[in-house]
Amino acid sequence: MPARRPDVRVAAVEVAFVALSGIAGAMGEPFWWVGIFLAGSVAHWAWSRRRALGAMEPSRLVASSALALAMIGGLHLLLFWLGSLMHVPAG
Repeated sequence: MPARRPDVRVAAVEVAFVALSGIAGAMGEPFWWVGIFLAGSVAHWAWSRRRALGAMEPSRLVASSALALAMIGGLHLLLFWLGSLMHVPAG
């Protein structure tokens, strides 16, 4: 397999989804916004890695995907929580 070049656009979109979760926490938005951002982030993750995921054997695919999805979800939850710590209610 030839060496692949890093795609800055993919990284920027992934950072943007996670940052949106943090912003939602900081703005005091409801928790379900994290689910929306997480769904978009997972869809982008699967689409941007479709060739690599398609080439994996099933057992490795399940293990790698489970780890990646746990990390993505953890990042969204962490950023939402950190953002909610910065939230100051109006009034």
